[in-house]
Amino acid sequence: MAITRASLRFNGVCQQLMAHGPQRLLTSRVISSQGIIQCICSGDPVNRNKIHFGSALQLRHKSNTTASGETKTEDLNASKTYSFSEISKIVTSPSPRIVLIDAREPSELQSTGRIPGAKNLPINGSPDGLFLPAEDFEEKFGWEKPKSSDELVFYCKAGVRSRAAAGIARMAGWTQVSEYPGSWLDWVENGGKIER
Repeated sequence: MAITRASLRFNGVCQQLMAHGPQRLLTSRVISSQGIIQCICSGDPVNRNKIHFGSALQLRHKSNTTASGETKTEDLNASKTYSFSEISKIVTSPSPRIVLIDAREPSELQSTGRIPGAKNLPINGSPDGLFLPAEDFEEKFGWEKPKSSDELVFYCKAGVRSRAAAGIARMAGWTQVSEYPGSWLDWVENGGKIER
């Protein structure tokens, strides 16, 4: 049952990625023994040999039964979370290894502003952004693609899109993925500085 739910969620991500280009879904499969869900899309609808996107997403939860018969459940996609005060420290003392990413759409940033120093990577409009080659990424978003060794800290308006963006970042190969679950609403409510 968990595999089916996770498969549907991941198929939704694949369909969302395909909506932004001429891709075609080639396969979407579940390998239950390994807890892997895989989606492969073709960049060329005529030639199925050209792979545009291929990735695997581990299931959200994994259960193991110990020798004593106890069942332990592990959240495989848990992100480190940041509070308002921790984000404030990142803003006042930036680290080149931590990239604060606003997952909202550019129109939202124009009307509200953003957390100072945050980069924009709109998850709804460009869900495949982190899969782009570095040169294409910089051309499309206007900032250098983060290194796979960087920690990516996502936020949005209320924490929903940032969670999706964090999952996509893990699919794209980042292992240090974090979220600010309070996101923009929490930032404004606590009197955080705004960059316009």
